[in-house]
Amino acid sequence: MKTFLKLGVVALLLVLSSAFSKANEREEISLARITGPEMNTVIGLTARQALAYDREYLLQSFMINNAKMFTQMDLAQINAILPELTDAQLQMVSSVDYRDPTMMLVLSILVGGLGVDRFMLGDTGLGVLKLITGGGLGIWWLIDIFTVEQRAKEYNMEMFNEAIQNAKYMLPSAY
Repeated sequence: MKTFLKLGVVALLLVLSSAFSKANEREEISLARITGPEMNTVIGLTARQALAYDREYLLQSFMINNAKMFTQMDLAQINAILPELTDAQLQMVSSVDYRDPTMMLVLSILVGGLGVDRFMLGDTGLGVLKLITGGGLGIWWLIDIFTVEQRAKEYNMEMFNEAIQNAKYMLPSAY
């Protein structure tokens, strides 16, 4: 029994040391990425903050984190638009709360007859009508189950474009 306990402790220590060495390795990689002419803009930041400052990292992380929120055609447009954005616009676009199409499908199935899916996508009038009619006697609810994911992606693209437009009109001194 003691032997198994000792082996367990040794294994735990090996796993912990491996985790700490990988964390230090990631820290060194992060520090290596911030060298160069842009180094003067990130002095005094931790490695994680400097990595987040790295513009290419921000662009890639936006595309990876939000890939399922948009259609393939929208992603191609977004990929062309993102590099042209200022840092303030990029921050504004990244901070938008996009609707997850899969979650919208689940909501539509569970409470779509009450119009919740329509309310979440900004269709307040249709949501009220769907609520009053009980999901159009179930027919409208059934149709929405098949269309809610596409509507969520269209809503997300509208929010993306709106965030870009709003960022253009904000004062540069606010950033």
